[in-house]
Amino acid sequence: MRRLLRAGRVRPTRRGWGVATAAVLCAVGAYTLGFPELLLPAGLAAGLVLVAFAFATVQRLGATVRRRFSPASVPEGGVTTVTLDLVAVGPFRLAEGTWRETLPWHGTREPTGRIPAAREGGRRASVEYELRAQRRGIAPIGPVRLSHLDPFGLVVFERPAGAADPLVVTPRVSALRTDGRIAGEGEGTAQLVHRLSTGGEDDLMTREYRSGDALRRVHWRASARYGELMVRQEEQRTFPEARLVLDTRAASYPDAREADGELESAGFEWAVRMAASLGMHLVERGFRVAVLETADGQLAQPGGDERASDSAYLDSLAAVRLVDSAVPAGSVPREDVRTEAAGPLFAVIGDPDARTLRWIAGLHHPFERAIAFLLPEARADVERALVAAGWACVRVRPEDDVAVAWAAARATESAAPRA
Repeated sequence: MRRLLRAGRVRPTRRGWGVATAAVLCAVGAYTLGFPELLLPAGLAAGLVLVAFAFATVQRLGATVRRRFSPASVPEGGVTTVTLDLVAVGPFRLAEGTWRETLPWHGTREPTGRIPAAREGGRRASVEYELRAQRRGIAPIGPVRLSHLDPFGLVVFERPAGAADPLVVTPRVSALRTDGRIAGEGEGTAQLVHRLSTGGEDDLMTREYRSGDALRRVHWRASARYGELMVRQEEQRTFPEARLVLDTRAASYPDAREADGELESAGFEWAVRMAASLGMHLVERGFRVAVLETADGQLAQPGGDERASDSAYLDSLAAVRLVDSAVPAGSVPREDVRTEAAGPLFAVIGDPDARTLRWIAGLHHPFERAIAFLLPEARADVERALVAAGWACVRVRPEDDVAVAWAAARATESAAPRA
């Protein structure tokens, strides 16, 4: 019984404590005052408490639980509506009592309430509540703990019901101001990079007729205007490209501490928020973004042909974690990531080792914009090496607002060397 009490699964109610206290007082009075008649009510009271505990111990009433989140993925600090469908197990009815949700966030008040009146012959009930996501990650919500009273109301017994369900909590995405100096984004989604090709379904321009050109490609209106044969020149339209480097190596974050089996770092959480905000900002401006990682690849690529790819990118950022890696992952590129893409380059890094730093610095090409957000862990020689390689560096702290850091980058970038 003491083991059950310590586990918190079975505990006396106020009525139960009162009956137990009365049993003790009657027993003490019977021996100290010399009234053996008090032993009868003492025995009855003690027997009721023991029967109540025995009932709670052998009771197998329970329920299966189906949990639904709406929406299924929420940003850090966002709210989702949770629906619990409780269904009685076996031939039993769904017993009256209370429910309490189990949450993974320490210090968070757990939702609780009374089990509503059951439907369908007393076998099914539904509960709905709002849940505010506290921290980025794949949060296990549940199991639900159902509490019931014994028939005498002397003890309350608690049973877990169902399993935990994962809630995807993505990093917060901050709105970043648009600046034509950064990443050449003045024309947004309308900006295109034109490359000559032999076919396509693209813009039609004209050039002089050359021997071998098909007559069907002759542009008669342009020919009349210029007084010589002009042919249609087909050009391929592609979106501008950008690269984003996220430092995911555990060794780059000396402040990382293990919690619940994973490494946690305030600096890394800031880096993830910046990667989310900057990645979505570039996608919204019409860029195809290649996300590179300094450790094993964990992230989906944003800016695909379907909007679902942006959601997949944020969901992958919800699950990204610090990992150990002997060499930069970019030295062996994934097939779905273009490390040599032309266009602006951004990096969010902690304190990389020499090999990783050389790889990051080498990603920059002459006359390309390159901006690095350096967390406090970064040593002075990291900044010197990046500046020497043509990067513009911005020092940030975990408590800084992402939008403020971006504004600082806009100011710094105008003075950065390009060669």
